[in-house]
Amino acid sequence: MENEIRRFYPLEYRIGTQAVSLIYERLGYKLPVDEAAALAIHFVNAEFNIKVRDTWIITKMMGDILGLISSEFDCLNTECVEVESFVVGIKLLCYRLAMAHPIREKGDKKLLDFIKENYPKEWEMAKRINDYVIKEHKCRFTEEEKLYFAIQLKRINDLFA
Repeated sequence: MENEIRRFYPLEYRIGTQAVSLIYERLGYKLPVDEAAALAIHFVNAEFNIKVRDTWIITKMMGDILGLISSEFDCLNTECVEVESFVVGIKLLCYRLAMAHPIREKGDKKLLDFIKENYPKEWEMAKRINDYVIKEHKCRFTEEEKLYFAIQLKRINDLFA
């Protein structure tokens, strides 16, 4: 899980590594390297005002979603602002799902039909991820979230695949 924490919460992880270094410098106590990840989780908890358990759920959900995407798309292998922005969007979506925050939905049938017809691979991935979220976390994407997800996946895939 340390790799996921390092990737999904890079700022918090860097602060955690600095804290581990400071503890050693000032107190002479050498913590294991993975303590930086544990500290990062606590920083995330404070940032979002959530419990450790919820942060682990969000982190696992993010890792699983990115794993599903990586199984069919090669667009996540690049470290750049566009991919990181996509990952942040997934983080916020997972946060909303895990915290069960309701979201209003208006719907745009024409746009939805357009995406389904013109980008079937991305739409199927959005549905597959939604199926995973329903099965494993007992929550679901709205139709608009699936639509937005498919569009973002298409964009990132076009840029880096």
